[in-house]
Amino acid sequence: MSVDVREDAWLHEEEPEFTRIVARVEDQARAEERVRLLAVVYLVVHGLGAAAATIVFLALAGTGLLSGDPTATWILGGIGAAVAALVGGLAIPGMAVGIGLLRHRPWARTTGIVLGSLSLLWVPLGTVVGVLTLYVLLQDDVRELFSWEHRESIPRSVRRASASGGQ
Repeated sequence: MSVDVREDAWLHEEEPEFTRIVARVEDQARAEERVRLLAVVYLVVHGLGAAAATIVFLALAGTGLLSGDPTATWILGGIGAAVAALVGGLAIPGMAVGIGLLRHRPWARTTGIVLGSLSLLWVPLGTVVGVLTLYVLLQDDVRELFSWEHRESIPRSVRRASASGGQ
């Protein structure tokens, strides 16, 4: 089958612009995939942190109760509550950032950078999460993904469908 060169001449004239648009869409899709992965990491790591906080509290408070000594109950319960408050206090913002990243909320990127920087001190798992966070959230294509201009360029109906999981 022969193709008339004149029929597809428009394709060759428009090709650089089309190629640029396709490359931009592909870059944006890769950025969204990296952000989605980071959000899942945040939800899993901080969800496990919240579970660990609960287990530590229950173990220490339970040990105090089983001892039968009121002083041991107060001391171990207090230590358990303090540890649970500390670990849980760090887990809750992390889970909020994970949800915000999934929904491309601009505040989630800023808060994620702060939490990622602080996580670098929590060796070894926090260091990995912190490096991954900073690597993903400081890239230009991700910065654009979380900008208000990008958000406003998406039709409201698409944003609503995206926020509700496409339902």
